[in-house]
Amino acid sequence: MLIELTKIPIPNASNPSQHYLRVSLNSGPVNALSRALLVALAEAISSANLPDSHVQGILLTSSLSKVFSAGLDLTELVLGANTPTTAAEYLAHFQRVVFLLASSAVPVVAVVNGAAPAGGTVLALVSDYKLHLETVADS
Repeated sequence: MLIELTKIPIPNASNPSQHYLRVSLNSGPVNALSRALLVALAEAISSANLPDSHVQGILLTSSLSKVFSAGLDLTELVLGANTPTTAAEYLAHFQRVVFLLASSAVPVVAVVNGAAPAGGTVLALVSDYKLHLETVADS
């Protein structure tokens, strides 16, 4: 499973179907943003922004303990991109996720619970709010 989606109920909400959506990146060992992970992430963000979704906010985090996301999957980008077109298509998936996060109708909170170099930092930066949790690696 590349991402885990969890509905978090909102206590005392006027509408009991309202909830937050926790989107946990789960693509070990470092949550590299593969094409498949980017597609799954785009689908989750898009569905959370549908009018009938009842999602009041998105919490973007990692299910891994020491890394939020290492960013672009360089193996897939370099070795999997046989042509410039393939590389451009891969980067278009990343750009789509960045656009969806930046333009989300519901607030996005990046709960950065580990290392976030390169593209991982971009995911956090385009979120509305950033929360860094101290990990063992930070100590």
